[in-house]
Amino acid sequence: MAGAFDDNPFGDAPKKQGLEIGGDLSTLSVDDLDARVDELQKEIARLQSERKRKVESMSAANAFFKS
Repeated sequence: MAGAFDDNPFGDAPKKQGLEIGGDLSTLSVDDLDARVDELQKEIARLQSERKRKVESMSAANAFFKS
């Protein structure tokens, strides 16, 4: 018999949506593949932008502490 405290009152954690890196591509159509390429290119741009922001922040901090 399940106890009163066995259920998570907040519900299950949301499952991650998105691409699975390294997954099987053989079942995807050309349109699906194009959509994935587009999504990955957008994610690469987002990653590069964040990296640039962090490098600039680190450079500014280094310059401040060297003076």
